[in-house]
Amino acid sequence: MPDDLVRSDRLCCPTEMGWWSRRRQERELHRAAFEGRIDTFGDFGRGTVGGADLTPDGINETAKALFHQGRRDEALRLWRGLAESGDLTGMANLVIECAADGDQDEALEWWRKAVREGLDIPAHDPGLKLRTTGRDRAAEGWWRAAGERLKDDRSCEYLGISLRERGEEEEAALALRPAAERGDPACARELAALALARADRETDPARRRLAAAEGLKWARKAAAGGDERSRAMLADLEQGPT
Repeated sequence: MPDDLVRSDRLCCPTEMGWWSRRRQERELHRAAFEGRIDTFGDFGRGTVGGADLTPDGINETAKALFHQGRRDEALRLWRGLAESGDLTGMANLVIECAADGDQDEALEWWRKAVREGLDIPAHDPGLKLRTTGRDRAAEGWWRAAGERLKDDRSCEYLGISLRERGEEEEAALALRPAAERGDPACARELAALALARADRETDPARRRLAAAEGLKWARKAAAGGDERSRAMLADLEQGPT
């Protein structure tokens, strides 16, 4: 085979093509970080970009500044570039922002990758971060996905509480039940409280008895799981009216 064809094959081999692709992605990320950093200096910035600004920590700081300035798309571009290069902070931010956009499939994909790479990020945590920034419905979307697909009991609990707080008691019970049936005492306690509140509102005696019996059942299950608040609740229930 002629030498020039051999050299051509070598240039096109997957390993070298992957290297060039990574280098191109790295250059694009650095260019975006440089431009973003210049833009975020403001009137009182130091006005120069140093090497530290193009490290993963520096790029994350730039992305954070862009995000807080309302330039979310630019921040996401940097976080995505970091995540694709293996940066754990970039991955963690992508989990939250993908969930905020309602893309739970991608959010879960980045969460799994971050956990495999060693990031300590409990499954319920992205929902808490969304809720603390006022994105309650997005938090519920994440908790629902994590509860159903990761079987995460804390996500079931927080989803149930969030739904109860806005008056969606039937939906709250549906969210809590799987974890309660797996033996999670906090979810069982929340189910007990929902059933007992329903019993208090019932005007039909038969329905009131059924709801009270359900509340007692879940309170016992929660207490057996070691939940102290449920033990106190159970003591009051079994004592009855004084």
